[in-house]
Amino acid sequence: MPWRISNWDDFRFLLAVHRSGTMTAAATRLGTNVATVSRRIERISEVLGYPPFIKTPEGWITNPNLIELLETVESFDASLNREVIKSSNVETRRRVQVRIGLPPIISTQILFPMLSEALASMESVDLVFTNRLLSEGLGDHDIALQTTRPDTGRVVTKRIGTMDFAYFGAEKHSAHPDDWVSLLADYDDAPLLVIGQEMFKREPRIRTNSFDHLFEVVARTGLPGPLPVSMAARLPEFVQIGGKESKMSIEFWALYHESRRGDEHIRAVIDWIESCFLKANQVSSAA
Repeated sequence: MPWRISNWDDFRFLLAVHRSGTMTAAATRLGTNVATVSRRIERISEVLGYPPFIKTPEGWITNPNLIELLETVESFDASLNREVIKSSNVETRRRVQVRIGLPPIISTQILFPMLSEALASMESVDLVFTNRLLSEGLGDHDIALQTTRPDTGRVVTKRIGTMDFAYFGAEKHSAHPDDWVSLLADYDDAPLLVIGQEMFKREPRIRTNSFDHLFEVVARTGLPGPLPVSMAARLPEFVQIGGKESKMSIEFWALYHESRRGDEHIRAVIDWIESCFLKANQVSSAA
């Protein structure tokens, strides 16, 4: 006899854990507590005859047996929300929250300078920004920005823009001449950081977890490190280190679930993000 879930609300709990990767994050998303999420998942396990999620050191991953079902649930959830919005009267149209997962450097350097424009042009959208560096895929987001184009999954992708990076520092500083600063070792395989390893041929003297922090370290010590070109322009007394070989243009891709293809709010946010990149690049070129 085929299994069935008697309570349709259980699908919300399945989807929340699938998207967020932890029961704590799922509980926050659903406005409930971890115990309630755990009970729901246990009940679903009993119906299925196997656990819908598998615990790993990094969090909960979805049981492969459930992937197709959850893709259907995601499509249904997005379609339902879209139809509810479309059927609302313009005067009473509810505000829609759009969660954007992205590297923090994109938030601070590309998007936040144009937030006023977003507020004016997207009155029915509430924006939520969350830092997202190494993760790939949508996770618990409506839109994600990343440096690689995904080749799997039911997602729509779009090349959204580029950001130029290079190595900058003071011509002279008090530390060892080959000292430099970089991001945490988790990111050492990134092509931009490989450039630094090849230039300086030694471990960074200082590491930090964001480009915003790197900027402060470079500004206060003079040690060279990788920075967005637009950010380094705020340090006119510093110079680019390593010539053309130290410069890199990094592509960023936007992705969202294919069931949201016709969602006017997703489209509006994507268009806004693209315009932010375009304006930032124009300013960078003029500088």
